Amino acid sequence: MQVDFIKIINIHVALKNHLTDLLAKKTVRLLDPVEIKQDYLGKLIYGNDQQLATLPAFEEIRHLHMSFNGIYHEILRLYQTEQHVKANQLLHGRLEIVFRGLKSKTILLSQQYNTAHKLNSSKSTYTGNFQYSDF
Repeated sequence: MQVDFIKIINIHVALKNHLTDLLAKKTVRLLDPVEIKQDYLGKLIYGNDQQLATLPAFEEIRHLHMSFNGIYHEILRLYQTEQHVKANQLLHGRLEIVFRGLKSKTILLSQQYNTAHKLNSSKSTYTGNFQYSDF
């Protein structure tokens, strides 16, 4: 399985931007509900393929993902109940901190994942198919 780490970051950027625009009363770009509903990172964390679970940064990513989603939904709740000051404080405070952590740990996880894949592919035997790593 290939993991699209850029997609993980981009989805969370889109979610954060959505909240920022919503609270700033700007024109809110509709999020792609299919992409968001699929929760790409959530499927990687809680899905059947647990190859990421063996990597050192995994537990921190799991915790940060859970925190991001909880804070995101709390900001939406505050917005819907017209508690915009509290929603803004949460957006520019805790969510920003969690978002930065999630982004940096996603980069770290991608490095760990790529290193693990290189180690695994170098251990494989020749099957008659050329792979980029063979050159």
